[in-house]
Amino acid sequence: MVKEVPDVPRKAKFSIKETASILGISRTSLYRYIKEKYISAKVRPCNGRLYFTGAEIIRFWGVELIN
Repeated sequence: MVKEVPDVPRKAKFSIKETASILGISRTSLYRYIKEKYISAKVRPCNGRLYFTGAEIIRFWGVELIN
């Protein structure tokens, strides 16, 4: 997990791969966090793929840093 607040636009959308890279975790860990409801993913209506908003990435980073 990265030590500094991720510098991402709050309204931007990020894929699983991009989000894992931004947070400095593996995609497997990210899927586990989704399953355990630590981070909330949304579904792109055009292709059904998961994405995260910048705001959700920042929120998750803050929660994980506290725990």
